[in-house]
This record gives sequence, C-alpha cells and structure tokens, in this order.
Amino acid sequence: MAFGETIRKQRESKHLLLSQAAPFLEVAAPFVSKLESHQRNASREQVIKLAAKKK
Repeated sequence: MAFGETIRKQRESKHLLLSQAAPFLEVAAPFVSKLESHQRNASREQVIKLAAKKK
C-alpha cells in the first residue's frame, strides 16, 4: 500500500475530513488531498507526526 493510501485510510478510519486532518500537519486541506493522491510528498516532520498520531 502506498503512503498516500495509508494516510487516507487512517484519516477515514478516524472519521476525519481533510479540513480536520490538515491542522494537525500544519498544512492546508488541499495539501493533504495531494498527499493522498500522490501529487505531493510529505516532509520528514510530517511523516513523524503521522506516525506518532497513528499510535
């Protein structure tokens, strides 16, 4: 499973909208959408935040 797909599954499993997940990463909702659709890459700090949030 690709990174973007993992992000989407995790966000959806927590019943979060893009606009609700974006502030956690300190980005705009369109950026999260682009991460999920493989149009952008997450920074190292964003990946660490996501990993910590997953627990």
